[in-house]
Amino acid sequence: MRIKIILYTLYIFWILAGIFLLGVIYFLWFNEYQNVCIVICNYLGKSHKLAEFQQTYLTIERFRLIRYGSVAGLIGYLFLSYLFVQKLPIWIAFLLDTITFVSKCARSKWNLFSTTHKWIAITVITLLSLFKLYQIITIPISYDEAWTYLNFSSKPIFVTLTYYPAPNNHILFTLLTDIFSHLPIPTQIALRLPNWFVLLLTGWVSLLILRDWFSSSTALVGMCLFMISYPVQLYSLQARGYLLYILLGMLAFYLTYKIITRSDIRQYQVPFIVVCVLGFYVMPSFLYVAFSCSVSILFFLLQDQTWKKWKTLFVSFLWIVILTVCLYLPVFLVSGVKSVYDNPYVKRYVFTEALTKLIPHLQATANWLVGYFSNYSYLLLIVIVMGLVVYSISRKFQPLTIISLIFLVCPAVIIMFHKAIPFERTWSYCIFPVIIGLLVLTELLVTRATSTVASWTKAGIGSLAIIYCIWNFASTYPNIYSSDFYARQIAGKSLAKNYRSFYIDNDYFEVLLYYYYTTNHQPYTVDNAQVGQQRDSQKKYDCLILSHSEFPVDKLQYEIMDYGYPLQKVVFRK
Repeated sequence: MRIKIILYTLYIFWILAGIFLLGVIYFLWFNEYQNVCIVICNYLGKSHKLAEFQQTYLTIERFRLIRYGSVAGLIGYLFLSYLFVQKLPIWIAFLLDTITFVSKCARSKWNLFSTTHKWIAITVITLLSLFKLYQIITIPISYDEAWTYLNFSSKPIFVTLTYYPAPNNHILFTLLTDIFSHLPIPTQIALRLPNWFVLLLTGWVSLLILRDWFSSSTALVGMCLFMISYPVQLYSLQARGYLLYILLGMLAFYLTYKIITRSDIRQYQVPFIVVCVLGFYVMPSFLYVAFSCSVSILFFLLQDQTWKKWKTLFVSFLWIVILTVCLYLPVFLVSGVKSVYDNPYVKRYVFTEALTKLIPHLQATANWLVGYFSNYSYLLLIVIVMGLVVYSISRKFQPLTIISLIFLVCPAVIIMFHKAIPFERTWSYCIFPVIIGLLVLTELLVTRATSTVASWTKAGIGSLAIIYCIWNFASTYPNIYSSDFYARQIAGKSLAKNYRSFYIDNDYFEVLLYYYYTTNHQPYTVDNAQVGQQRDSQKKYDCLILSHSEFPVDKLQYEIMDYGYPLQKVVFRK
C-alpha cells in the first residue's frame, strides 16, 4: 500500500514535469529571441536592463543552444518515462529498503550509548545550537551572505538553478535560502537558519558515525571537537554552503569505509550515490572529496581483488556522473559549462611555481582549520599525520586510519596535478579526518589507564576544548570580519538619518550597504569610485565611505569618523 501511494504521487509529479517541459518548448520555439528576452526581463523586474541581459546572459547563440537542449530534454524525458514505467516500482522498493536499513543502523548506534552518555550528548548539542542561534541573530551579515541574497535568494528560484556567475552560488544551499526567505522572519535569520538545522544534523550524525569506531566517551569527545572546530563554527553561522559540504564530506568518508570493509556493498550503493550527487550540487569542489574516496577504495580493492565490487562501484560512479550532469544542465545551458569548472578567482600556475607555493598553502590551511590558533598550527597536523602512520603500521593498515591519511594527503596531490592554489576553505572537509586523528592519538595516550581515569581524561579534554574553541572563535571572528561590523554601524546610522545619496570606493561596503537598504525596502543612489579616479568635489552626498580615495569635504557640513582597516574614513552629512 505504501509503495502504491508513493508510485501514484511520483507519477503525478512526473506528468506535471512533462507538461511544464512542453510549455517551455512551446515558449522557446514559438516566440522570437527578442520576445523571450523581454518576457524574462519583465518577469524579473529588470526591463531596463534588457540590453545587458542579452549581451551578458542570454546571447542569441546561447538561446539557440537552449532551444535545441529543450528538445534533447524532451527525448530524455520520454526515455526516462519508459524506464519509470518498467523499473520505478523496483527502485522504490529498493529505496525504501535502503531507508529502513539506514534508520535501523542509526538506532542501533544510538542504543550503544548509556543513558548518561545520551543525556550528555543531548545537552551538549542543545547548548551549542542555542549559542549558535544567538550568534546567528546578533553577528552582522558578511559580504558573501549579502551577495548570495542579492543575486539569488531575493530572486525567482530559476535564477538559482541557472545563474552561475561565480562559485558563491552553492546551488543546493541557495535553494534552501530561497525557501526560507519566504518565511515571515528577518532576512538575516532566514538566510542563516538552514545552516542551523544542518548543524543539528551534523552533530547527531558525527556522534553516531564516531560510535562505530570508538567508545561512547571517545565518540562524545569527537562530536564536541567536531562541532566546535573553526570550519563548523564559521559555516554554521554564515549563510554559505560549506557546512553542507562538510556534512556530506563526512558521510562520503563513512560510506567509503563501509564500502571497503563490507563484502556486500549494495546496501550502501544508494546512500553513496545520493551523498555524492548532493555534494556536487552544493559545489563542484566536492570533486576533491570524491577523488579522496576513489583513491581510498582503489587502495583496498586492488589489494583484496574483490572483483564483484567493481561492477557495483562502476555503476554507482556512472549514476553519480549522470545525475550530477542532469542537475547542472540548466546552468550549462544558461551560464555555460565554463562557468562551473573555471573559477576566475583561483589562479593557475606552472608545475614548479605551484610546487613552491604548496608548503605555504598547506601551512595556511592548517592554521585556518584550527582557527588561527598559532602560526605553527601546521605542526599539530604533522603530529596527527605521523601518529596515523605509526598507528596504521602497528595495526596492520586498518581502513579507518588509512582512509584518514589519504584524505589528509590528497590535497597536496590535487594541488600538484591541478596546478592551482584554491582557498583554504576548499579543504574544510578535512576537519573530519583531523578529528579522527586526534581521537586515535587520545586513545593511544589513555590506553593503559583505568576506565574511570580514561573517561575523566576525555571529559576534561572535551570540556577544555569547547571552552577554548568558543572563546577563540568569539575573539577571532570580529577581527577577521571587522568590515561587517563597520558596515552594519554605517548602514544603521544612514537608515536612521534617512540618507539616500552615497559615494563609495569599496565594492565590499557597497554590497553590504545595498543589502541593508534592500532588506529595509529603502531606495538609495550610489556613485562608485575606482582608485585614483577623480570625482566632482562639488557634488553633495549624504555619506562618503572611503577606503582608498581622498575626497575634500566641508567640515562644517560633514561629520568625519575614523574607522579601522580597511576603511580610511567615513563622512556623514550633519
